Amino acid sequence: DKVFKPGSMNLDVFKEIHPLVTSILDGYNVCIFAYGQTGSGKTFTMDGTDEHPGLNRRALNELFDVCAERKADWSYEIEVSVVEIYNEQLRDLLSDKPKKLDIKHGKAGPHVPGLTKQPVRNADEVRARFDQAKSIRATSP
Repeated sequence: DKVFKPGSMNLDVFKEIHPLVTSILDGYNVCIFAYGQTGSGKTFTMDGTDEHPGLNRRALNELFDVCAERKADWSYEIEVSVVEIYNEQLRDLLSDKPKKLDIKHGKAGPHVPGLTKQPVRNADEVRARFDQAKSIRATSP
């Protein structure tokens, strides 16, 4: 848990969460969550631009780099889901059909039954899923 000052750069934020990428590959559930009012910079921090990549881009590149480094000893299957919480409702941003979703708490931790999962092999495939999700996510007028 950390709150960053308004002048913090995306690289500063990534340095703080960098160890979580390895934790993912070690079998831990990881959630990186941006919270704030509309227009406060959550999308920029998470996604960024080509010139200033955000957490998602940096973490995904690191994730697939580590997978490549470990490929002699390990095989990974990576899936992506994109869920949005908007007006207290969960929305599956990779589904063709809207459906009611709820967060459940089980032995393995919190999960969202029925959430779309799509297999991915590299950061570009993940970016394509994120672009698909961005096209339907809720934004302020």
